[in-house]
Amino acid sequence: TASNDGMAKVWSVEEGAQKQAFAHEGAVNSAVFSGDNEVVLTASDDKTAKLWRLQDGCCVQSFTGHESEVNAATLSVNKAMVLTGGYDGCAKLWRAEGGTWSCEQTFEGRGELKVVAISPDSALAMTANECGEACLWGSGDGVRRWLLPHGQGALYAASFLADGALVLTAGGAPQRETAKLWSV
Repeated sequence: TASNDGMAKVWSVEEGAQKQAFAHEGAVNSAVFSGDNEVVLTASDDKTAKLWRLQDGCCVQSFTGHESEVNAATLSVNKAMVLTGGYDGCAKLWRAEGGTWSCEQTFEGRGELKVVAISPDSALAMTANECGEACLWGSGDGVRRWLLPHGQGALYAASFLADGALVLTAGGAPQRETAKLWSV
């Protein structure tokens, strides 16, 4: 769970007991597990995202460089890329090379970013904002490939489906929320 108290917590499903706790200096806006359940990636109002090892609760990487709160963060399938998205409309793509992480791309969008995603093949990075737009960016060159105009209101969900050939977005104005499926 992610919380306004600056903590992300991992719970045992069977016992309902807390197993791990990870601290930030601001509210934690998102927390996601890697596909192999070895690490958790958190995003926070303290302008950072952090990668935590589940085995011992150690922070193995802190991603700094955003000028405002980090609302969302995600990992690539192979855990070699991290995408973070901020309140200021900027997303940052981080890559691991030989154990060292560096920011390789900055995607500047419009409006507060609510959701970020990386395609299964890591070729595309997706940002979704409060303006109802999802953007797909080339992860290698940073060029915007597609703008998916969902409509009025913020997007609160966006993900790649199957092999990455489809994108699902969901959101909209209050009481007019919709989900859309896009072929990319």
